[in-house]
Amino acid sequence: MIANKYAKNKLFAAVIVGLAVMFLFICPAAAADDAANWRPTYDMIMMWVNFLILAGVLYKFLKNPLMDFIQGKKYEMEKEIQKAEDMKEQAEEKIQEAKKMLEEGKDRYNLIKERIISQGEKRKEQLIEEAEQHISYMLIEAKRRVDNQIVRAQEKYRAELVDTAFDLVLERLPKEITEEDGEKLVQNYIENIIPSSI
Repeated sequence: MIANKYAKNKLFAAVIVGLAVMFLFICPAAAADDAANWRPTYDMIMMWVNFLILAGVLYKFLKNPLMDFIQGKKYEMEKEIQKAEDMKEQAEEKIQEAKKMLEEGKDRYNLIKERIISQGEKRKEQLIEEAEQHISYMLIEAKRRVDNQIVRAQEKYRAELVDTAFDLVLERLPKEITEEDGEKLVQNYIENIIPSSI
């Protein structure tokens, strides 16, 4: 408040000093003219007196409203500047938040990417393991089928071999065995059966 009063008084004093300096430069020029011709000098002095009175009246009555107007404009400008600074700070905060969210988004993207790659690797290993198990099962099943076919082929071969041998025996046996041999065989058979049954 005291600083404002000092500034107002300083302004008024500057105006007075400026007018006085102008008056001092004009008066010697007027005095150099003819002494009898004093009317233009008088008019000039009265004009300056009237100007000073008008300046004093304007200063007296317009000083406070003008200063209030200037202070009001200053206050409004300060408010606008403060508002602009607040908006600037908010914008900077939003920019920082956006940068932070962008960094978090990059980190989240990298984390999701690593998780997907890890899950893909696990799924790949799982599929390989399932494929190996399936192949192992198929090999075991194929071996079992081959073994079954071999067993069946062996059985069929044995049966055919027995049939062929039996046919061969039936065909050759009557030619090879005489009646004496037949009687001996029957006798041996009976002897073997009778002691076992007794």
